[in-house]
Parts: sequence; C-alpha cells; structure tokens
Amino acid sequence: LDMEPAKEEITDKMEKLKVEEEEEKKELPEEKKGEEEVQIGEGIQDWRRNQESAFLSSSTSWDDEKLAIPEKIKQALRDAEVLRPSKIQAYAIPLVTEDPERSIVAQSQNGSGKTFAFSLCSLLRIDESDSNLQVLVLAHTRELVNQIWEQIQILNKYTKYNITQVKKEEKKPTIGQITVMTAGKCKTLMKLKKINFSSIKMIVIDEADHFFGSEEDRAVT
Repeated sequence: LDMEPAKEEITDKMEKLKVEEEEEKKELPEEKKGEEEVQIGEGIQDWRRNQESAFLSSSTSWDDEKLAIPEKIKQALRDAEVLRPSKIQAYAIPLVTEDPERSIVAQSQNGSGKTFAFSLCSLLRIDESDSNLQVLVLAHTRELVNQIWEQIQILNKYTKYNITQVKKEEKKPTIGQITVMTAGKCKTLMKLKKINFSSIKMIVIDEADHFFGSEEDRAVT
C-alpha cells in the first residue's frame, strides 16, 4: 500500500494552515492585539500575557452548537473574561461532546488553553445525580495537580460539582465527581482499594509524555 500520496496531502494541508495562521497574525491591527490578549486570557493570567493570541485564538463562539456548552459554564467563562475558545479548545471540545467514548490525544504550545480544554470537557461529562468519581485527572507533579484543580474550579463556579484534589499527605482523601491527583498517589490508592472506578467516564492524562519516563508513572499507565 503506497502511503506517499496521503503523506504529501497531509503535509500540504499542514503547510497551508501554517501560512494562513501567519497571515492572520500579520493582518491583525496593532490596537486589536491588546484586545485579543485580554479576550482569551488563561485562567487566566497566562493567556492574557501571551503575545501570540491572534495565532492561538479562534473565531468560534461559546454559543456554537458544536461545543454544547451549558449556560452555567458559559456564565463562568464570561466571569473569567474568556470570551471565546482558543483554537485547541474549538477543536477538542466538539470531539468529546459528539463522541464521549472517543480517545483523544491533543498537542498544542504552552499558553494555548489545553488545561481549560480538558477542564471544560471534564465538566461536560458529569452526571450531577451521581456523587461517585466520574472523571480522573492525572498529573505528574503536585504543583500541576493544584493548578489544574484551580482551573476546573473557575469553570465550576455555577455548576457546583464536587471537584477534589488528592494531596500526598492525605491518609483519607476525599474523592469527588472530578478528582485530580498524581500518578503515584493514584497507584497507592489503587493498591489500598480506596478508589472506586465503577462510575468512571473519562480519564485525563496531562502532559502525557512524562508518564512514559519514570518507573512509577509507567506502573500506573
């Protein structure tokens, strides 16, 4: 099977997209760049400071039917001054809402809104009538665990789901509807049979490349 034509077509499309995005950056007036910076800001400080906001932002609205964002979450987004999705969010969120069983691998540069993307997708998967663990988010450091938990809470302002983070020193951790923890802590809880996966709907692995390095993380994955 000759894959060369398909490879060439994909390469051509990627080059075309790159050129179009560069043109968008050039065409944006100087006075608008500051406005764009404020509109897509990251949870929000990182996005606001990002100088490539025209490259990272999309023309999609949170009201787009493909995103299927509930009003309570849209209000939280407005409060956080995130007025429209970044490109990674506009691409990734519909993949989850259209096919919840789909496995997704997403890659984008720092400050592009990846954490907000999977945080929002996590909230969209919650059944509020079920108090059990439904979304597990794994990170490779405790600092990241806390950052992710904080960003999910920004979006959870009006939905009021039970979002928890598990800290290393906790002997009796609280497991919420969405729970964020390190891979090592997850391994420990699994060994002790203190984590129930019966209602799990989604598992998020942040910065997944780190989970193929250490022996501890490989044991979990």
